[in-house]
Amino acid sequence: EVGIGSGIVAETLQRSWPTLQIDGVDTSEAMLRIARTRLPGSHLRVGSATDLPQPAHSYDVIVVAHVLRYIPPEHAGAVVAQLDRVARQQARVYVSDLALPTFRLAAFPGVQRIERGILGIWSDRPALIEAMSRRGFTLTRTQHPIASFLLTFDRR
Repeated sequence: EVGIGSGIVAETLQRSWPTLQIDGVDTSEAMLRIARTRLPGSHLRVGSATDLPQPAHSYDVIVVAHVLRYIPPEHAGAVVAQLDRVARQQARVYVSDLALPTFRLAAFPGVQRIERGILGIWSDRPALIEAMSRRGFTLTRTQHPIASFLLTFDRR
């Protein structure tokens, strides 16, 4: 999992698939300490989505959950390139995050609208889909739970 944080998503997945081998990366050693208590025996290390420490073609499944909002738009290409690099030929990539590109704060006087939103370039899902497509991934499923999105990409 890219941006494993405290390990909540990986722990949930491991409950459903007990034999699942978890390998996670996060920029925060403090978050990884928490994740290690949740995921004993997992391989967790400090790293960045723009420069993943894993070897090329290492993973059949990659999860990027609630991380994209922290990636500056100028690093978007590097993140997609890293996902491509570590994915095996028949890999699946799950990408999820909040889906709130703009919102109103009507309850606060003087605040009309926040134009930039909270996800920057990542709120533009067509751009993300196109970037993944250029790297050989096909969008195979789109889900839109309340205020979020989940995109499933499969390698062609």
